[in-house]
Amino acid sequence: MPTNPSFTSVLTTWTVEPQIVLALVLTGVLYVLGLRELDRRGKLWRLVGRRHVALFALGLLSLALALLSPLDTYDTRLFSVHMLQHLVLLQVAPPLLLLGKPVPVLLVGLPRALVRGVARAQRRTPWLHWLTHKLVSPPVAWTLYAADLLLWHVPSLYQATLYNTGVHLLEHVCFVSTGLLFWWVIAEPLPRPRSQRLHLGLRLLYTVSAMLPMNLLGALLTLADRLWYPFYGAQPALWGWSAIDDQRLGGLLMWLAGSMIFMGIGSVMFFRMLAQDERDRERDEAEDSAYGDQAVPTGAATVRS
Repeated sequence: MPTNPSFTSVLTTWTVEPQIVLALVLTGVLYVLGLRELDRRGKLWRLVGRRHVALFALGLLSLALALLSPLDTYDTRLFSVHMLQHLVLLQVAPPLLLLGKPVPVLLVGLPRALVRGVARAQRRTPWLHWLTHKLVSPPVAWTLYAADLLLWHVPSLYQATLYNTGVHLLEHVCFVSTGLLFWWVIAEPLPRPRSQRLHLGLRLLYTVSAMLPMNLLGALLTLADRLWYPFYGAQPALWGWSAIDDQRLGGLLMWLAGSMIFMGIGSVMFFRMLAQDERDRERDEAEDSAYGDQAVPTGAATVRS
């Protein structure tokens, strides 16, 4: 790989990983089959809107960009590119996929025998049912997300991902998996009774607090005066960019870009919470007014008598 590649050559250096391409294509095909089956049943646009389909497609596209585009080609040459890839896997692709209402669509897209077999297995093994619910509980999902982020950036383990393709693939699987668990709490892709939903205020706290481990890691990388990962120091410098400056840029991306994503989503939830409070207040006022209107005739009748 040249040390000063042109912008055009960078944009055209896509990779083809058969297992990743197969997984993305299979997921997309199952989603389309699910949409067709819902359409056949006359339930398509009642359960899934066009915006949900678009969001799911964007989620798959973001995974393809993270795992097949120049982000994947240059992740072993530039630490900052690797951090950008991690942000996409943790904070971009998972919420987009979950906002696409994948559960009802994929369930009808999968072979019925497989779905029934999984349902029977879950009924026969109470611990499996307990585990699936526990994994998407806020404390567990938040802890797994934070621990996964910090653990894979421990120098010895991170270096292993750069030398071993299998370990690198495992890292990506962990990022996407814990990302889906974390954002599940916020997106709530399955319908739940109102009494069982996490209040918007708690969801806001849950989201904003997740900035802490990412900001901590980003700050440590940005302010470090030594190279955390010697692998990058042994690579030929691209465009004359030193490894330590590249590390600082990667830390800033995690610190600032990661925070911006969390703050953006947190802002949406904050304004939704204000709108919900306003609706609740108007409903309460309407109920009080209706009660008052009913009470006045009774009082008036008493006075007239």
